[in-house]
Amino acid sequence: MRITLELEAEAARALQRPTTVQPLPAAAAELRQLAATLGLDLRPLHPGVADPRLATYFFADVADVGALDQLRSCIAVVAAYAKPAEAAPG
Repeated sequence: MRITLELEAEAARALQRPTTVQPLPAAAAELRQLAATLGLDLRPLHPGVADPRLATYFFADVADVGALDQLRSCIAVVAAYAKPAEAAPG
């Protein structure tokens, strides 16, 4: 199942840059650690986009929708939701 995440802007910017550039802000580091614990590969929904609002959206494929509650508790996550089954692929 695919989940979509809206992140706070600073965390989203940090997660889109290479990890060797500079240390991650605390919220982004917490989210990255949680994603690793859950076995998730967070990827930008709109990679390389210039629009700062669109740049805050990420996605991941999960086997267990229970991961949503854990993600929602992370300070970097503004919203997290599962794509409805009847939605068009994308």
